[in-house]
Amino acid sequence: MQGLYKYLEGSSSTLDAEVYTKASMVAMSHSVEKVVKEYNLYADIYVLFQEYKFFLYERERYLELDKVCRQIFVFAKDIPDNAAQDFEKTTFINLSDDSPLLKEWSVIVVHPDYSAVLATKEDPTLQKINKDDYRIFKGFLSLDAEVAENLAKYYHNLLEQQGVFYSKEDWQPEELNNKKTELKKLISLFINDSLFELEDKLRSLEEKEMRLDAMVADNKELSREIMQKPGKLTAEEYEVMQNYPEIGAKILEGSHSEVLNMAYNIAYSHHEKWDGSGYPQGIKEKEIPVEARIVGLADVFDALSSKRVYKDAFSRKKCVEIVSSERNQHFQAEILDILLENLDEIYDFRRDLKEFSDSKTVREISDYFFSVDFSIFEFLKMREMLNS
Repeated sequence: MQGLYKYLEGSSSTLDAEVYTKASMVAMSHSVEKVVKEYNLYADIYVLFQEYKFFLYERERYLELDKVCRQIFVFAKDIPDNAAQDFEKTTFINLSDDSPLLKEWSVIVVHPDYSAVLATKEDPTLQKINKDDYRIFKGFLSLDAEVAENLAKYYHNLLEQQGVFYSKEDWQPEELNNKKTELKKLISLFINDSLFELEDKLRSLEEKEMRLDAMVADNKELSREIMQKPGKLTAEEYEVMQNYPEIGAKILEGSHSEVLNMAYNIAYSHHEKWDGSGYPQGIKEKEIPVEARIVGLADVFDALSSKRVYKDAFSRKKCVEIVSSERNQHFQAEILDILLENLDEIYDFRRDLKEFSDSKTVREISDYFFSVDFSIFEFLKMREMLNS
């Protein structure tokens, strides 16, 4: 079976550019859907997501559409058995691992008074910024009823192959809303809604950058002095240091990547303490993300056992005495025990790392470690064990 985007070859699109960012495509898809809700259209919607996790960001929107539409069909990979909970007119169809549709994303609306087709196909080779909103898609948009009906037939074949029921009947007069869609108003609504969503995203990004720039500028000069200071920090300097978790978190927030979300938790919470006396939030025990609890202990042990501008490296015995004295105060006992039980391996690794690093440039070291496969799944197993 060929993909939907391939099926559209030869059809005329109203979009001028060949490729668009995900943010633009999302804004247009929301506009397509908003027309249905604005005019209370008893429509058929066929929507394709690459994976079910992406549908979850739109779930509330589709719960609203479920109350309005005649029937909705959601196609995606990895749909759970309980996906249809709370929906009355929406059917979920799982895509197989080899489906050509997994690289695509589309919304098709079919109704006697309004039809729309937004179809996209991802092209990862064109993506330049490694953020979800900047994923690149080829885009196709049409408000032509014939194009929409042809694509509906494409989906009908897919539904029949899987034995899924769908309504084939024409709309009855009593099912149609007398509030007809006026072309000028429709175009205005579509364009303005898309632009508003894009502008809103841009303004949010702009405000975030301005806040971050201000925080960094305010602390830049003083922070350089603090990091190089050989003695004890003053109260003012310590207060500046307490801003760093928030600055780091601001840089990492808002990602759909599980790894970057973990990095956000680490940046924001690795100075929290098990007894609640840490910063910046003062949270305690298992309120602290487990990844932050682990890195918090690793950070302290590394600082104790390494030479710093304000101290010499402490002996292994002294490091163990200091962290052990913070059991269930600064550190969770279970995580502390794991560290202490594996100290020989940790010190061997530190020695091997030093030997490896001595013969490499900073760039070579970072290239090596960022190329190593990171198993998020193994970490999640450990997190479940520690939180149980």
